[in-house]
Amino acid sequence: MLIGQQARRAARLDAVSLHSAGRKALFSGSAALAALAWANPALAQDANALAAAPSADTGEIIVTALKRAESVLKVPAAISVVGGGDLKTAGVNTVTDLQNLVPGLNIGTGGFGVNISIRGITSTDQTSKGELGIAYNVDGAFVGRGQEQGLPYFDIERVEVLRGPQGTLYGRSSTGGAINVITKKPVIGAFEGYGKFEYGNYNTFRGEAAINMPVNDRIAIRLAGNFNARDGYLKPQGFSIVDTNAVPPTNSYTFAPGSQKAKNDQSDQTGRVSIVIKPSDDVTFTGIATIGHQGGVGPGLALLDSLDAGGSRQFDILANPVPAFQDTNFQNFVGMLNVRFGGAQLDLLASHQHFKDHTQVTSTNNPLANTTGAGPSPVFPGSSAFTLADYQGVFDTTQLEARISNADPGTLDYVAGANYYYEKTNESDHNWSAPVGTPLDTMTYQNGIDPLNTTTHKSYGFFAQGTYHVTPQLGVVAGARYTHDETVRVGTFAVPFFNPALGSPFSPGSAWLDPDGQPCHYPNDCVGNPNNGNQSDSKVTWRLGLNYQITPKDLLFASVSTGFKAGGFNDFDPSTGTTAPYGPEMLTAYEVGYKGKPIQGLTLTSDFYYYDYSKQQFNSLVFFGPGGTPPGVLYTAIGRSHSYGWENEFSYQVGRDTTISGNLTLSHSKVDDLSTGRVSTNQFQYAGQPLDRNPKFTATGVINHSFELGGGARIKLRGLIKYSASYLLTDLSNVVQFRQKSYTRSDASITYAAAGDRFTVQAFVENIENKLQKTAVTSNYAGAYGGTNGNFVPSAEAIPNSLAFGVNSPRFYGIRLGAKF
Repeated sequence: MLIGQQARRAARLDAVSLHSAGRKALFSGSAALAALAWANPALAQDANALAAAPSADTGEIIVTALKRAESVLKVPAAISVVGGGDLKTAGVNTVTDLQNLVPGLNIGTGGFGVNISIRGITSTDQTSKGELGIAYNVDGAFVGRGQEQGLPYFDIERVEVLRGPQGTLYGRSSTGGAINVITKKPVIGAFEGYGKFEYGNYNTFRGEAAINMPVNDRIAIRLAGNFNARDGYLKPQGFSIVDTNAVPPTNSYTFAPGSQKAKNDQSDQTGRVSIVIKPSDDVTFTGIATIGHQGGVGPGLALLDSLDAGGSRQFDILANPVPAFQDTNFQNFVGMLNVRFGGAQLDLLASHQHFKDHTQVTSTNNPLANTTGAGPSPVFPGSSAFTLADYQGVFDTTQLEARISNADPGTLDYVAGANYYYEKTNESDHNWSAPVGTPLDTMTYQNGIDPLNTTTHKSYGFFAQGTYHVTPQLGVVAGARYTHDETVRVGTFAVPFFNPALGSPFSPGSAWLDPDGQPCHYPNDCVGNPNNGNQSDSKVTWRLGLNYQITPKDLLFASVSTGFKAGGFNDFDPSTGTTAPYGPEMLTAYEVGYKGKPIQGLTLTSDFYYYDYSKQQFNSLVFFGPGGTPPGVLYTAIGRSHSYGWENEFSYQVGRDTTISGNLTLSHSKVDDLSTGRVSTNQFQYAGQPLDRNPKFTATGVINHSFELGGGARIKLRGLIKYSASYLLTDLSNVVQFRQKSYTRSDASITYAAAGDRFTVQAFVENIENKLQKTAVTSNYAGAYGGTNGNFVPSAEAIPNSLAFGVNSPRFYGIRLGAKF
């Protein structure tokens, strides 16, 4: 592609102002919050401290994060576990909400779906040709696209969050860690079910239900479903402008919000059917089918001027008469076969995912910041514009994995296996500019960029990891993995605004043609010049570690591990004038940690880490017009950085009815080398700057207390407060920084629970402060290139209401009802 599949969203994200520019962020992560529940399993479901289901025999929290079942306090790695019973209590409806529970986890949203960051490791290229930085898995199946990762949670057993490189066991796209979502499976011999309902502000209605049905003593089926409906919270406001981008700049326009709906809403419905077949005690087959739909208005960005004004104004965006919508459908299928033979365990997994997305996102900023054309022209005169991105994509993914491990603990605990991954994407990501004078006349829309692509990702790997127990207390860990990744794209790319094959690329002399050979107009595709690319990488990653079990309840561990993310290709390289490859990411992580129960009632984890990011992929736009003018291309450069941090988490059982838990993180990061900027002949050295979204200090405190009533009923109180120091967000294209001030975020709830939680009623409030925090920045800055006074910090917006940011959620409050049998 001449302009790059994220200058495909440079228009989709910059011009449209709706893509979360995936900037690097370093968050100090967190250790095993799940250990809280182990301190007192009876209170596990009350605590926001994230408990998975305990073992019936020992009360320990059992996880499968390292591809085998083991107690979370025996896992020699930084891991947090969110139990399924805690998700709704804490208002977790999608992966985005997890960042309110798990420290060190930061999640933004944009035109390509969610963008997950763990300890600052994230994805900078979220286009179809890009690779993720965090492995996101549902029931063991890797989910490779941000659109799919944002699907709603329901009927979940637990969510595991692993921090640090997981290259040995997880392979591709796990440089920064892994998130494992495990749904509830059918239980043989049990007829049970539950239902939940929520009503709240922003006209929120949510429902979830599941039923478990035994067929016989070897087969069980589970049916589950949910729906979510909520109005958006970014509200369009009317405004007037004089079109100073037109020649002559004499026309004035007024736009009213009319019936435009607020953005950042939610509207989805999902169903799931699962079956477990156990022909013998040593053989289990599990099949899972999930189908669903997402609709609504879709995502939007908050305006900097509105955020600075605060109060009710922070939710104001500018009206855009061009409609926005989201229409996605998905079907996912997973099959798992687990066979025990002798002292070994064989695990097989096969998965197919089909995801069809049609989303149109529209700008929320001032049209004066979005221009069309190249000035006076008999074909397309220049003007200010509303921008929109009409994305249509179909994703089909197939993957296979086979593992063998020891079935029972021994002198050598091992796991070895192989996996295969194939993804094919057919897409059109068409960006348009709608002139302010004719925003509803689609015949006047100008093509921004339009990539028409078929992209394939293929990956396979072989891995093995083992722990040799030198003594009952001392274990030596060693593991390695060979991975091969390939990315191939075949397609065309229509650049803004006219056909360079028929003249100057910046001359309004001719238009692109659609697939039928006619001048393309909205909503038809524009067929541009061929723009093909491919890249392949092979890499061996490894892990070495020592574990020392001080006591049966206290573990020390140390490790050195490597992470790898495949390279790719830039759609346009200024030095070559065509596509050009860039190299893979490489990370070496050093970690020392403790987890255990040093005194009665106290569960504590403490973890030190140091990251040497010898090769890190940074993304910015590079403009290749005359003198560094548009159009622009997403350009990935290789830089270097380092970071280190100290993470602490605790849970203390004060008494039978009270638990206090919390976490504290200190972190530091610095870019060691990065040349960046949108003008290829005038780059800035960014060394010495911190990584984005990397507060030096964060702390969270949670208290859970319950009162016993008659008949086994209880009143449960929960309070949470989070403090974050300030952090920076960087527009690497314009080389400017923006600061998110320090903030607090508080939640509270009170719950009545009948005996055995057969019936519950909860009143809740989240984000009591009702303040939005900036989580991502776009590249719409129109001021001085490279900031001011040499410090990259601009003094003010050049155009009012031009800058927009991704933000977290506002205050939500309401009532939740639950019943189970």
